[in-house]
Amino acid sequence: MEGKTMKTPYILVLTTMMLFGIPALASAATVSVGDPTTNGSIVSVPINVSGAPDIGAMTITLTYNSSVISATNVSKGSVTFDALLVAEDTIIDNPPLGSYENDTISDADNDTVWNHGAIIGNTTDGMVNISMISTDGFRDDGTLTVITFDIVGSGTTPLNLSDVSANETATCDPCTNETVFDPASYPAIPITRVNSSYTSEEYDSADTNQDCVVSMPELMTQIGKWKLQEIGMPELMTSIGRWKLGSGGYC
Repeated sequence: MEGKTMKTPYILVLTTMMLFGIPALASAATVSVGDPTTNGSIVSVPINVSGAPDIGAMTITLTYNSSVISATNVSKGSVTFDALLVAEDTIIDNPPLGSYENDTISDADNDTVWNHGAIIGNTTDGMVNISMISTDGFRDDGTLTVITFDIVGSGTTPLNLSDVSANETATCDPCTNETVFDPASYPAIPITRVNSSYTSEEYDSADTNQDCVVSMPELMTQIGKWKLQEIGMPELMTSIGRWKLGSGGYC
């Protein structure tokens, strides 16, 4: 490895190297799904860590019910706040399909990776995959990442950490050209996983655009339906109560 030149795939290669075939074990850590928060039709779910030594590399897979929520974004947390974020390949400069050999990241992004690490997030139907790497290590208890979802239906979805793997930063001292690439230099971190769930309320019958907010025009339409005896008083009173909640929404 010469100088500080780093191609984008190198982040993934080094992460993979650190996560395979490592017999030594580091101190245990807990990775947990935090309490979801709802703002209108958007749900934010933090992924937290506690008790970990310096994290050199980590991969996380979160699975959920895509008929209730749909992942839209991955953002940095308090532990990874100064790392380079690569969400849905946003820093890749349109390389040829299936080939990233000639694609590089900018010098500024390259420096960020070397100095502060990188976190990579990709979303698919019912699954979010996250990888992170740091030469100095992600440290302290806190939030690794926050995943944002859109509410697409009602019901309860599990928020399961189906896979979490992690390794310490390099423990070789001094690190030579041989030891820095020796998997034994990156002890595996035993992980305790804590899952969670999220329940989406059924949309109010007045909420025609299903944004978890009953607007004044929607409420007036609902009152009109009540006058025509298309709905009953209990249903109307529920809509009025949710209208009073304002733009914060009822979901």
